[in-house]
Amino acid sequence: MPGIQATERVEKTIPIQPGQPARIEYEYKRHGTLCKIGNWNVVTGQLLTTTIAKIRTEEDFLRHLHNLVETDRSHRSRFVYTPKHSSWLNQIEIVFGIIGRRAES
Repeated sequence: MPGIQATERVEKTIPIQPGQPARIEYEYKRHGTLCKIGNWNVVTGQLLTTTIAKIRTEEDFLRHLHNLVETDRSHRSRFVYTPKHSSWLNQIEIVFGIIGRRAES
């Protein structure tokens, strides 16, 4: 989940009424996207560093890695490039999902 769309519902949600469920408008207006990069420590379950920006270039990724290394120089960092379908991505996607839901409210 490297990006999140900033959207807004066109109409307000109609609240629950006796005998009827809430009605949520399906149409929305787009306000652009944000790119997310994050580093996850699988052992501690901690989000180490994040970068959220409008674009993501090679320079942005390099700057992000530099910031990660600067967070704690006493530890050795190991960079592992995993496939997109690997299970550890579920953990970081949950964290990014929480960030996305907080941004909506």
